[in-house]
Amino acid sequence: MRRVPALAAKACCAAAVLVLTLGSNASFAQAAFVCGQISTLTANGVPAGFTNGIFGILRVGETVTIKATLGTATAGTFRIVGDPAGATTFAGPTTIPGTLVYNGTGGFPPGAAGVGYFIDTAIGGNVNIQATCDANAIPTTSQTALIAMAALMLLLGGGLLYRRRR
Repeated sequence: MRRVPALAAKACCAAAVLVLTLGSNASFAQAAFVCGQISTLTANGVPAGFTNGIFGILRVGETVTIKATLGTATAGTFRIVGDPAGATTFAGPTTIPGTLVYNGTGGFPPGAAGVGYFIDTAIGGNVNIQATCDANAIPTTSQTALIAMAALMLLLGGGLLYRRRR
């Protein structure tokens, strides 16, 4: 009978250390970082054949919007792509000026490495790119709540160990 509280105490302490050490899973952190970095793709004076992107996977519920406007070009086309060569197309092509939207799926088809744009044509000059990413609210446990749960488990485990020694 005495082994059950001791085992429970050790399990609580181990779980608390694990939660504090790992926090959220790696793919969540990477995806959140990708959405947060999409705005860095915004650029002016982009020529035909140019590509830019962010490596990583978007979570379900994250939406990338890329808007292209004419700079010195008179017309053009662009796409939202998943690799630096522009071989994997997520949305488009569409004419410039224009807007394309890609909704994150939590994964990519083979050959894709991230999310970005590819300027197929920019007739007579260059174009301007504006990129944004919106993350729809998906219920998750906040970092503060994870710390609070870990502290609670640590207190419970410590209490059980203290009780056992008395």
